[in-house]
Amino acid sequence: VYCDAVFNPLIKHDYFAFRQEGWHFELNNEDELEINGIVYNEMKGVYSDPEEVLSETVGSALFPDTVYSKDSGGDPDVIPELTYENYLRFYNTHYHPSNSFLFFYGDTDIEKHLKKLNDDYLSKYERIERPIARLYQTPFDKPVFCSKEYDAEGDDSIETSFYFAKAYAMTEAGNMKDIYALNV
Repeated sequence: VYCDAVFNPLIKHDYFAFRQEGWHFELNNEDELEINGIVYNEMKGVYSDPEEVLSETVGSALFPDTVYSKDSGGDPDVIPELTYENYLRFYNTHYHPSNSFLFFYGDTDIEKHLKKLNDDYLSKYERIERPIARLYQTPFDKPVFCSKEYDAEGDDSIETSFYFAKAYAMTEAGNMKDIYALNV
């Protein structure tokens, strides 16, 4: 299912799937145009959760030079700027097996799964030499501070509607036990 979604999505060949999945205009009950779409609405939900906004802000601040600084779903304020042509260009650049890591886990028949992956997906592509995305952030020479405003709707007063985080990016965490302990 995931390989089909990544390597053979309907949206790659169907402009209307892009409009349904990404964003489109729709008339609301008051006959006014509003933006709608599956990804657009999902990301509006994410960006309406202050803890999600905090998480995105911290990630961008901790890892500004890496792919981890980017929001994988997109900011709903700018999603409507995405054109189908730009979507296809991005997809064709980044969604290729040469730009991926594939993992198996659990008690499984790895040879069977590798054969299926190869026969149904990987063999249909030519290998492309790509630089590996930068995964590690160069350590900062001093603390970095950042802030981001979010919409504090509801009964909360402005004086109590805030979140604070103090986060560290570890350059050398050690073994997996140490990494999990630091995450806690």
